[in-house]
Amino acid sequence: MSAPSSSSQTNGHAKEDPYKNFNFVVEIDGMLAAGYSEVSGLNVELNVERKNFGGENDVEYKFLKPATYSDLILKKGISESDYMWNWYEQTIKGQIHPRNGSIYLHDPNISQRKVWNFFHAYPIKWDGPSLNATENNVATHSITLTYRQLSKG
Repeated sequence: MSAPSSSSQTNGHAKEDPYKNFNFVVEIDGMLAAGYSEVSGLNVELNVERKNFGGENDVEYKFLKPATYSDLILKKGISESDYMWNWYEQTIKGQIHPRNGSIYLHDPNISQRKVWNFFHAYPIKWDGPSLNATENNVATHSITLTYRQLSKG
């Protein structure tokens, strides 16, 4: 029996199935940061300045301003390493060490399909695990990074 295919046939042409959003890894400076269940904040926006000039009441001029990037939120992380906590703790102490990172999206065969690279990032918020003896949850953390630039590879 063969393994299921990640594509289907439509009118004789192979159609790729969409990549599932749960199959990803996060690296910081080339090192696997932690296993995270959710990543958000892959957002970039160009702001527009709008101007009207005297005598031209029927024209609005638009000028592009620099891009702005939302903060990157890595949620429900788990790791044996204290790498992310140590980085955050250094930042709290004023030892700001910006780092570059990547988020890799994989297909069902664990082959890399998409990558988003973020640059000059540093942590600005850390949420530790909620501990409750009456529950059976995994102790995870979340961390928020601010970054300077985002590219898609």
